[in-house]
This record gives sequence, C-alpha cells and structure tokens, in this order.
Amino acid sequence: MNDEQSRTELDIIPIAESGAAKPNPSTTGAKKPGSGRRKPAASKSGSGQSRPGSGKPGAGRKSGSGKPGATRKSGSGKSLPPGTGPKKSKSTGRQTTGKKKKSGKKPGSKSAAAKSRRLRRSPVSYIHIGIISIILLIGITGIIRLSIWNRGKDSGYDPNEDTSEFDTESEDYVVAPDSQMLAGQADDGVTTILLLGNDSLADTRGQDDSIGMQVEQMTGGKVYDASLKNTYLSVKNATYDESYQADVFSLYWMVYCITSQDFTLLEDNARSWDGDEDVAEIVDMLKTLDMSKVDVITILYDHHDYEDQRLLVGPYDDTIPASCCGCLWQSILLIQQAYPHIRVIVSSPYFACIEDENGESQPGSILNMGQGTLAAYMIAYKNIAAANAVSFIDNYLGTINEDNYKSYLEEDNESLNAEGRKAIASRIAGFIGS
Repeated sequence: MNDEQSRTELDIIPIAESGAAKPNPSTTGAKKPGSGRRKPAASKSGSGQSRPGSGKPGAGRKSGSGKPGATRKSGSGKSLPPGTGPKKSKSTGRQTTGKKKKSGKKPGSKSAAAKSRRLRRSPVSYIHIGIISIILLIGITGIIRLSIWNRGKDSGYDPNEDTSEFDTESEDYVVAPDSQMLAGQADDGVTTILLLGNDSLADTRGQDDSIGMQVEQMTGGKVYDASLKNTYLSVKNATYDESYQADVFSLYWMVYCITSQDFTLLEDNARSWDGDEDVAEIVDMLKTLDMSKVDVITILYDHHDYEDQRLLVGPYDDTIPASCCGCLWQSILLIQQAYPHIRVIVSSPYFACIEDENGESQPGSILNMGQGTLAAYMIAYKNIAAANAVSFIDNYLGTINEDNYKSYLEEDNESLNAEGRKAIASRIAGFIGS
C-alpha cells in the first residue's frame, strides 16, 4: 500500500469516530467536498485498487429536490452544501461503496403509514347507522308491546252468560209518538193499554202470569185485555156471513166496532158463539172503555192464520180485507182515523212447529202451508206496519226463534209456557216504555 492511501485511511478513521460529516481537508491528496459525486475514476495502472471514495457516496438516498445521487459537473469550482458529500458507515467508519443502499424505514413509520391509510378511507355513512337504530327501536318496541298484549286484560267475559238474545238480528221497527199525537192525548197520568189478539193472550187472560198482567206490572199502567180464543187476524169471508160467526170476532170487525162505537154486531153474536166463554164479558168491557184515555193499542196474533192457510196477501191489492195483510192494513187505518192520539204496536207471530198434512210436526221455518212459511207472515206484517208508520215487534226472530223455542213453548211446540209469556210481555213493555 502506498503512502497516499495509508494517509487517507488514517484520516477517515478518526473522522468516523468523531462523527464528522466531511473529510479532513488538510489530508494530502484529499478531494474537494462533493468530489465523491463524480463517476468512479479509473484506477492507476497496475495498482488493482481504486481510490478511496471513488464510488457514489450517498447512493440510494433521496434528495430534497433532485434525483438521488445528482452531482454537479466537475470543474465548476463551487462546493456543494454541507451534508451532500460522501457518507461513512456509522458502524465501521468506512465510506459506502458504489452500490445503492437499501432505504430503511424510520422507527414508527409503519404506524404512521397505517394512520395515513385510515385517513384516506371513505367516511362512515351515518345513514346506515340511523337505519339500523330505527330497526332496533322498532324491534324493541314490538317486543314490549307483545309482552304487554300476552299479559292480557280482564275483559269481563262470562262463559256461562246467556247470550241467546243476540244470536239473531230481529226485524223490530220502532216509531215514537210525535208532537201532534201527544197534543191530542188527554194526560191522566196513567198509561192505558188495550190488547187485541187471540190464544197466546187469551189462554191465560186474567192470571198473574198472563201477558196482559205482566205488561201492566212492568209498565205501571192499566191494561185492558180484549183478546179472544179461537179467533184470527183475518176474515175467512170477504163479506160478512152469519154462518161463520168467528169472522165477527176477527181483528178487522173488532176494530170496526170499537172505532164506530157500535157494538151491535158483537153483542148479537156473543150470545150464540161458543168459541170463548168470556166473549160477552169482553164485549161489555169494550162498550164501557173510554177510548180517549187509551194511549197504546197492541195487536198480537199467533200462528193460527198461517196454520189455517189464510190468504196472506191479495193477488192484486194487499189492502183488501179478505187477506191477512188487508185486514191488518184496514184495522190500522181505522184506528188512526178515529183515534190519532193512540199509538199502535203490531207484534208478529213467534216461532212454532206445526203439523203437516201427515200429522207430523214441522218447523214453521220450512213448512209451507200454501201461503209461504211462518217467516213470510212475519215479514208481511212488518211491511204493513212500516207502510202505516206504526211500531213493529219481531217475535219470530227477536223473541222466540228456532234456536231457543224449546225453552219458551210447551211440549206441543206451539203454545207459550210461563217463560214464553214472560218473554213476550217483556218485549211489549219495552216498546211501550221506549
């Protein structure tokens, strides 16, 4: 090794130890600062070694503005800024070779890069958070409400309560008295009621459990029961025939005598007619009754017209007296003309079972006796009542019907028992009270 190389190496070692960034300028043969940036010089012939620092010092290091390892042209005569010259290894104190040094990462560079990546991500969509929150809120609310619903609440339901009266919808028709009707009525402080009808009323007339007596007790009024056994709402003959006395005591002729105040026809036939043993007493009661004090007339005829196959409605006119509808129509009209202050209530037949032509009992809902089923009579009576603006009580569906008749009729499934009479009386009293 020649003297120049030895001095150069000796100079480099102390500099590395002291941590100086540039070579000692007093050293013989040292290159000017920045000379290490030139391309490696050709080695002396025969020496086989290159000069120290002939490699590219600082190779692979990034510069603040130019390309890595950028150098000025040789011979410029200007020195580079401090720190741009060749660097020595801190561990060995030797200059780096011409090979590029792999750039290492400063401590904490990994966490800084991760943080930078997180910052570059798209911001979280708060709409999604809001939707999820609403779904959770709905779910929680539903669970709470379901829990409250499952806990239940006492509804007051009684499984043993009798609800038979609500099983069917009745065809009731209520007409309240108007001011003109009340103006012509003499108010004596007592509700006076006249009952017109047949067997359902007359079978127990005068007894404590009769319909008339129960209506009197329920309303607190005064009831006059003019019902007669073995009579009908309609007449069998369009014109009066002495050979059939029962027509005289039908609804139409009874009303005719009451409104005309001429009871001769009733008195003459009462002497010889044996249909009801109390007929004479009834006629006398009607003769002495002050109609100006009567407040309500209730008409109640059972299934006998239907059973006797009486004509329900005329072929061309439903007002002719020869039919059931005609007799009811004319009777209401006579009462309204003679006593406009009296309130009229029509009560329909109740459900019953009737013997057919073979003697077998059949429900009135399916047995057609020639004029329709028993329900057809109920509907026809309601139409007449509504057409004349009078009240109508539907006993066929609303009181004693096909579902409950066993509880209200005798064993023959036709006649009312005590419970049946009470049910009918309660319905009439309810209408009068309303």
